[in-house]
Amino acid sequence: YQRQDVVLIRQIKSLLYEQGYTIGGARQKMSDDPNEVARPSINSSEIKSLVRDLEDVIRRIYASARFFELFIVIHFSICD
Repeated sequence: YQRQDVVLIRQIKSLLYEQGYTIGGARQKMSDDPNEVARPSINSSEIKSLVRDLEDVIRRIYASARFFELFIVIHFSICD
């Protein structure tokens, strides 16, 4: 992950959870003046935690996709 991606995620999180914006409001705020959006401070432990969380999500998505693929193979093997 690139630093700018992590910063963007933190900005969105800040707008939604700390500043109370709705998803539409956060989108509007960022598109109106992206430089005006407060940039939350990020330390290395937060980045590492975020990366671990994202890697976990990716692993779960991959596992779900593999399960679905296996299900399809078994289903069509039985139906033939």
